[in-house]
Amino acid sequence: MKLISYLAVGLGKEKDFFNKWFEKDSLSTFRSIHYLPRKSGVVDSSQLSEEGRKFTTPEHSDSGFITLLTTFSFPGLQVLLDGEYRSIKPEPECIVVNLGDTFSRITNFKLKATMHRVLDIGKERFSSPFFFDPKYNAVIPSNCLLPEEEQQEDPIIYGDWLI
Repeated sequence: MKLISYLAVGLGKEKDFFNKWFEKDSLSTFRSIHYLPRKSGVVDSSQLSEEGRKFTTPEHSDSGFITLLTTFSFPGLQVLLDGEYRSIKPEPECIVVNLGDTFSRITNFKLKATMHRVLDIGKERFSSPFFFDPKYNAVIPSNCLLPEEEQQEDPIIYGDWLI
């Protein structure tokens, strides 16, 4: 909750602006992902051309608010930056923060959801994302950067929009 209070302040809102979206019955999810190793003798992914790369997770953005991710110092995560996928250097004891589609929506898409993918690195690896999502009945405005009377679109109910 502390992180989302910083995001609220960064958007010019009171620090507790997002609290009602997440308090009690949030749809947040924690996953532990085990990517299985490739068969031996397969070419290392770092040596493959863009067309020859293999992915354990194809390009996508997360639907929720934000995603907190630890890679356990494994490589493989790439993010889209200036039209090109770039590898994220794994740093020990660091957490990657990806903006989700919901967060992008509330900024009228001024802040973009993080497009990312995961390369097959040819060996066993682990990842643990925490998808920080509002509760089902959270009312999400179309643009937190504008006053309510200037909203271009109706707000959404998060759970209805999600499914």
